[in-house]
Amino acid sequence: MVTFKRGSAGPFSPSLGWRRRCSPGSLVEISDGFAGSDLEAAVGEVTKEAILKGDNAIDHGFWRKVFTNTVPLSKTNPEAIDAIRSWGRERAVPASGVSPSAADASQPRARRAVLV
Repeated sequence: MVTFKRGSAGPFSPSLGWRRRCSPGSLVEISDGFAGSDLEAAVGEVTKEAILKGDNAIDHGFWRKVFTNTVPLSKTNPEAIDAIRSWGRERAVPASGVSPSAADASQPRARRAVLV
């Protein structure tokens, strides 16, 4: 993992000029299905290259190559993603505060018991 000095903007610092080299819209397109850790790995790789070879070594093609070579968890282990989503539907509280089952009154409401 690459660390930065306090106050540094890291890989998105103005000196890198990443917006000139790769538009945010194209990053969204090539990172479809990525989790946060997948994004962190890809951006970390680009950052290491910029540190080792200089800002000019990073262009749109390099961003695309790194993101293409990073296989997201949703593709390598879809069963784990499904298991996490299933667990979340049954045991987690939605951030909105409205559970999906509350929207449909015909669904039986799951009961939760706290054992002390």
